[in-house]
Amino acid sequence: QTQLIDVLLNKFFPEPVFRNDALECLTEIGNLQDLDPQYNALFQKLFAGFIVQLGKVFSPETNLGPAFENGSEDDCVFIQRLALFLSGFFKAHLRTLETNESQQALLTGMFYLVRVSEVPDVEIFRICLEAWHMLAQDLYQAEHKFNHGGGGGGGGWRRRRRAPYS
Repeated sequence: QTQLIDVLLNKFFPEPVFRNDALECLTEIGNLQDLDPQYNALFQKLFAGFIVQLGKVFSPETNLGPAFENGSEDDCVFIQRLALFLSGFFKAHLRTLETNESQQALLTGMFYLVRVSEVPDVEIFRICLEAWHMLAQDLYQAEHKFNHGGGGGGGGWRRRRRAPYS
């Protein structure tokens, strides 16, 4: 329990010269899974803080294709590492982020994942595809569970499950 995450997010990530290395470290931290639930709040804070800092680099509406095609090598590495961060974080901590407190950060993060998915690069697309596959599988399993004895007759559980993404 150190200040490492705060230092990475607030000191190194905002600086272009350190951004890619900070993102690589944050990706390693964000991919940790099967931890004690006591760390859930830490991961929620990490993700929310990351989304805030990422918003200072570029907005969720930014078309990343031209930045990838015309940008520097560092820009391309950043976009690939961003894909790895978002994909890995969603895989490891999606349930943790599906709370009222984290809903806006989750939606913004998914919007960033959409933007990264639009980058015309096969490797980045594969990384994003893994995240989209996991999200689709999660929704399918929730629907399957609901329709085969896991939910009530009114469909309320299904609506609640989809609510964070509406």
